[in-house]
Amino acid sequence: MNKLIVIVAIIGFCTAANIKCTEKQKQSKICTMEYMPVCGVKIDPENQYSQTFATYGNKCGACSEGVEFYAEGECESYNKKAIFCHPDDHLNVACTREFSPVCGLFDSSINCFAAPCGQNYSNKCTACINKEVTHFVKGSCEDLRV
Repeated sequence: MNKLIVIVAIIGFCTAANIKCTEKQKQSKICTMEYMPVCGVKIDPENQYSQTFATYGNKCGACSEGVEFYAEGECESYNKKAIFCHPDDHLNVACTREFSPVCGLFDSSINCFAAPCGQNYSNKCTACINKEVTHFVKGSCEDLRV
């Protein structure tokens, strides 16, 4: 039983996620110069899936520039057509039944056997409700293998 608890705890800490900037981080005036790149995401207030993103040297730099949330690594390391899941999306308890297929992609820390490291979902909500999905692209995962 103790082994099971330890394994569950380890899996919980390894779950990938996009990280929301706090108000305190957004108000930061001074940041360190350490280079730990993040992909900062700004969202359109009218539509959270209308996004602009840019690489910042670290999370402090991203948040102080007004990004809503960030993903670890440079933006260039993600698919060019990526749409990032908002950090609060996994809190949804239900999704619509619309069929608008997407390929939900996992953080690069997840080990997978074949590229792309993703799973097909019926729509963006069903993809982003999964805590392990950090971003998605429209269409099926098979389309990315071409």
